[in-house]
Amino acid sequence: MRWSAAVANRATISAYVVTWRNSSGATGSQVVAGSARTTTVSGLGNGVAYTFSVAARNRVGDGPAAAAAAVTPLAAAAAPGGLSVTTAGTTATLSWSRPALNGGSLVRYQVSATGVASRSVTTENATVSGLAKGSSVTFTVRAITQAPDGRTLTGAAASRTKVLPSQTLTVSRGTHDCSSQYPQQDCYRMHVVLQGFSPNTHYEIKPHSDDASYRNPGSGQDTDSNGYQEFDAFEYYGTGHYVWVTAETPDGTVVATSNRILWGDW
Repeated sequence: MRWSAAVANRATISAYVVTWRNSSGATGSQVVAGSARTTTVSGLGNGVAYTFSVAARNRVGDGPAAAAAAVTPLAAAAAPGGLSVTTAGTTATLSWSRPALNGGSLVRYQVSATGVASRSVTTENATVSGLAKGSSVTFTVRAITQAPDGRTLTGAAASRTKVLPSQTLTVSRGTHDCSSQYPQQDCYRMHVVLQGFSPNTHYEIKPHSDDASYRNPGSGQDTDSNGYQEFDAFEYYGTGHYVWVTAETPDGTVVATSNRILWGDW
């Protein structure tokens, strides 16, 4: 608070008495030196209207008080609570609880993540896509509020860091379970593992060999909700040849190539 000196009326002003009342009827006061022209009142509630007045005091008593227009203290919003992040493939789902708005009104939430553009939402949840597999991603949520005077305030941040699993496609020797028309001694199925792929997504898994005569149309496989799939397929007996598999999307785009193994080198 600030004020000008009161008229002394032939008696030295010894103090100023500052009083306040909020919109709920609670009151308070403090006394400052007669030389003071300002004071700071702390401990007020954000979002609550207060009326302040100041009166001069001399040896006769307190003079008439001068009142200021009502004001409402406010601050930027606190950090959202309970930020939770779950990931699946390159997508993350976030949820949080509404923070203390500290006298402002909620406009939106600002959601950001490492490596992707920030976005705004008006609910306490968001989905972030396009994350990089195998990377460490920090997710941040802030409440954006508006003060009664129209100012926009950016609240404190709630943050969580997650490491996204890498996308891997591996092949190894699988079960010794071949059709009778193939030589049985070195005939095994290929054991294929997909990890860190997009969840609930269909892929065409195709086997390959450096034996130019090898042909196999492959097998369609669907990942689970964690982007995982594991299976045995593709009977092979070509000892001395390298084999590997690729994963393709339905349009034929190769999204992953596995390791190569020398068949028979067990």
